[in-house]
Formats: sequence, structure tokens, C-alpha cells
Amino acid sequence: DGFVLGTNGCNANGINPYWNFRPYDYKNIPETAYLWKWIETHPPAIYLDFHCYVYQINKDYQPYLKPISDYHHPAIRRIVSELDNRLLMLSQERAMRGELTNLPSTLAYQITAKYDTITYTKYHLHLKHGIGHCRNLGLSVLKTIIEGIEPYKKISDLQNERRTRNLKWLIRTSLRKVYIIIGRIYYTPKNIRNKLPKMLSDIVKLISRVWKYKVSSKKIRKISKQNIELNNEYLTRVKTYKNYKEYVHNQMEKSLSSETIEMCKRIRKERIDEFYKIFKKSLKLVNDKNYALCIGARYGEEAEAAKKIFNKVEAIDLVECPPLVKTGDMHNLEFPNHTFDLIYTNALDHSFNLHKAIEECYRVLKPKGILIVDIKYKDKGRYEVIRFDDEITFKKMFSRHFKLVKEENINNSEVLFGLSNRYFWRKK
Repeated sequence: DGFVLGTNGCNANGINPYWNFRPYDYKNIPETAYLWKWIETHPPAIYLDFHCYVYQINKDYQPYLKPISDYHHPAIRRIVSELDNRLLMLSQERAMRGELTNLPSTLAYQITAKYDTITYTKYHLHLKHGIGHCRNLGLSVLKTIIEGIEPYKKISDLQNERRTRNLKWLIRTSLRKVYIIIGRIYYTPKNIRNKLPKMLSDIVKLISRVWKYKVSSKKIRKISKQNIELNNEYLTRVKTYKNYKEYVHNQMEKSLSSETIEMCKRIRKERIDEFYKIFKKSLKLVNDKNYALCIGARYGEEAEAAKKIFNKVEAIDLVECPPLVKTGDMHNLEFPNHTFDLIYTNALDHSFNLHKAIEECYRVLKPKGILIVDIKYKDKGRYEVIRFDDEITFKKMFSRHFKLVKEENINNSEVLFGLSNRYFWRKK
């Protein structure tokens, strides 16, 4: 069959448009030529190609991730970094990297080189998990990408910005085009004689373009602060992890620490009383006291306090603590949309991906629902992942999805392990 003969995915002329995308070869592969013609009039912001394994049982679902350095605009590189982390979480840290993920002869490479399009050359599904899993995973990938780019400046604006005349960009693009041309020669040996004159002509034009360009310091544009990724602009990362598994292990270490357990047992009653006061204050703000969620509940003190006020309470943490606290992840809440009237957390500084955690809170809250966040500014403990430096930038992270309705200083902070500020946010 096609897989054995090496002709799978080829057109009538035996050319595989995936591995050998030819933008201008109308004679031998018009499929790619007409697609490229459309792309030139509609430059895409994101390109995603789904593939599905059938027989290769030793493989599993995973994305192809290309080097972030292939993107030209610094802000786009930061967006790609965020999307890569999200897709890695979906695929349990599996990913394909290397030369095959980014060959110059592929469409993905060429549209990134020309338009700075964010490309995922392949996202592999696998039928060994069933058709339903493939469908649901595909939808999750699309949703993850859409949610990942939502907080940032429009990608098309960044693409237009990076196409302004800039010497650095000009040289970089020219070198990439030369690399693409060399790639075409390497992967189409039968057509070297026919295409070589045009390729040489393209190289000469590019060299001429660089030579004629007049260097002007005014044209070397700096990236404005509004294009800096939110993740770097609003918070400081005090601890980094090689992968998500290492992050989970480190956070679980705190909950399982005998010292922490002993301390919480000693002041458990005081903590429950303090949390009860918090939830009692929230009654003036919530529309209904039916359903509440506590995130990062650890040993369940806040859940026990919430049960005195709300009809139903859920509490999650990376480490289960029966009967009140179940295993759960703030980055992937296993609850339907618009479920809770109120969410309480004091664990956002322990988040692996803060923006994902905020988006998940927004998703599961009912319309006009209340999110209560307790934090400590400039905290740098052993298990904290991020540090909030000042109030203004902290509030900006929530302003897209929430409206601040109340804020207060925390008086009895010793019982709450040094927390200093409390914010009541209403879902927009």
C-alpha cells in the first residue's frame, strides 16, 4: 500500500505536499500552489495540522514542537512558549522535537519564515485510545490554543508590526529564505536543473535587497511594554521547574511535611474560625449560597468553615485529605462550566501557570459569581513558585475576567501563615 511504497499522502504526480510543499509549482503540484496563493492574501495567525496514528502502537498522542527561536517577534515567541506549555500539559509532557518537526520544505516552516505564523507542524492523535478520545482531544487542543492566545495582543497586529522595516528582521528573513531555497534543492533532486536558475536569481535579489538597505538607528524599533507577555510583565517567578511532574512533586512535599501537618493541627480551630468569617462576609456579595469551591485546601479547614454557610462544598488539593479534600489541579478543574457561586483560594502563588489557573476559575464560576483571593506580597518561601511584587500589577491580571468589588487587609495573618491582602472579585 501507500505506506509500504512510500507514496502515502502523495498527489497524482507522486509528490507529498506535507514533506515537499511547493508554493509555485502549478504544473506538478497545483494543490500547494493554489493554497499558497490563498495564504498570500490571507496570512494565517496560527497553523495546526492534525495527524492520527493507527498501527504505530509504541507511539502516543503528542504535538510536534519547533524551536521558539524560529519566530521573529519577541512577543510571539512568548505566546508560543505559553502555548507549548499548555499542549505539554495536555499530552502528559510528551512531545516530538528535532529536525523532522521543522524541515524547510514544509508549509509550516515557510509560513513562519514569511509571516511569523505560529505553527504546530503536527498534533498526533492515536486511534488505540478510541475515536471518542481522538475527537475530544482534538477539541481540547483547539480550546487550549484559543484560550492561550486570548489574553494577549492580537497576533495579526504583532505580525504587521514585525513586517515594518527593521535591519535585524531583514537580515534574519533573508537568511531564512536562503535556507528554504537550499532545502528545496535538497528535497527535490530531480528538479535541480530546472529550478536552479530561479533559485540563484532569488538569492541574488535577496543579497541586493540587504545591500541597498540603509542602516538607520531610528528604524531599529524596540518592543513596547504592551507587547510583553503578561506572564513576565505582572509577576516574578521565584522557582522554575524542568517539567510539570517536578512541580507537582515539590508542591506535594509541602502538604506531606510532618512539620506543616503538626502546625495545622495545633491551630486548626483558629483557622476554621478565621475562614468562617471570610465566608460570612461573602454572603453580602454572592447571589446564592448553594455551591462553593476551595482551591489548594490542604487539610480542609476552609472547606469545613464553608460547609457551615453553603449548601454544598467542594475542596481540592494536589494531595487528597479525606473526607473533605479531594485530589485536584487548579490548572485543570474537573467541573462543568458555570458551576460555583463562590471560589476561595490562597494558593495562587503556588501556581505552575497562573493565567491558566485564573481562566479555570473564571470558567467554573457562575455569572456574577465571586472569587476570593488571599495573597502575600513579595513572598519568597521554599514552595512558592511566583511572587506578587505590587498591588497594581496584581490587579491587572484579573481585570480581563473579573471586577474588583471589595478588598481588605488581613488582620489575623499568623493563623493564615502570613497572608496580608484579601480581594473579592466578581465575574464579569
